[in-house]
Amino acid sequence: MRTRNRQPGRSVSARQSWQARRGSPQSPAKYDQHIRKAALAHEIDPLLIKAIIRTESNFAPDAVSSKGAQGLMQLMPETAKSLRVRNPFDPAQNISGGTRYLRKLLNTYDGNLTLSLAAYNAGPGNVAKNGPLPRIPETQEYVRRVIRHYRSYQQNAGAPVSLSKNISMGKLVTVN
Repeated sequence: MRTRNRQPGRSVSARQSWQARRGSPQSPAKYDQHIRKAALAHEIDPLLIKAIIRTESNFAPDAVSSKGAQGLMQLMPETAKSLRVRNPFDPAQNISGGTRYLRKLLNTYDGNLTLSLAAYNAGPGNVAKNGPLPRIPETQEYVRRVIRHYRSYQQNAGAPVSLSKNISMGKLVTVN
């Protein structure tokens, strides 16, 4: 979604521009079926997927970042193409592709959630296999936010529910 200045001579603030590109948030429950399906297929806790979607797009399926990332899980066009996601704005395709990509990163980083999330945000070329977390403020904040949302979802669920395979939960504390 592109932002246009509809009034000649008046500029659109950066915040207004970002909000317009971000898209319109939808109810998280609307995507639960897609999240559960991807979670089962890739052995990742659905609450973690939900936390990533909340952080990435706030559940706006038409979100586009200033860098060009698209959809609920904010897939870059090249990444979406490599994951065979034909329409990154289709919630089912985007969630499936984003979850598949997260599983690949978790396998690459030996289940280290912190490094996997950092690679999801900054790109795997910017994250060393054995750490440390890159000194990119945006990425550090991203990892903190995803983990905060994830823990909140776990608490609201009443018990830690995890379908995740090979995710090192003990390494979550390295985010500070």
